[in-house]
Amino acid sequence: MADSALPDPSMTNGPRLVPELVQPAWTTRQGLLEIRVANVAGHWTIALRGELDLSNVEAFERELRSAEAAGDGTVTIDLAGLDFIDSSGLHVILRAHHHSRLGRRLRLVKGKRAVQSVFQLTQTEDRLPFVE
Repeated sequence: MADSALPDPSMTNGPRLVPELVQPAWTTRQGLLEIRVANVAGHWTIALRGELDLSNVEAFERELRSAEAAGDGTVTIDLAGLDFIDSSGLHVILRAHHHSRLGRRLRLVKGKRAVQSVFQLTQTEDRLPFVE
């Protein structure tokens, strides 16, 4: 049975995607945290929105491990949508940074002032690979 909700690629006005080039993307919601994961040409982006704390850090860590295990491209953690991060979220990011030294490339997109203040107060902001 065909899924009528899926658009016919031949009916779009934009460039036609070859099925082999379609990359995975998904969104996970865990409590007050929304995690959007996307892969474009082997480069992963994990965008966080809401609050990252002890109650949902395992979901973030699970998605991060999946991206790390998937290949040799970069992994970007986008903190711009976060309103809050606690020490458990900071710990996962620091551990990911440590693992990235073993052959992976990690980048972090800066978060809002409240989120960045956690990195400043713990004196980790200058040691992590933040990008604008």
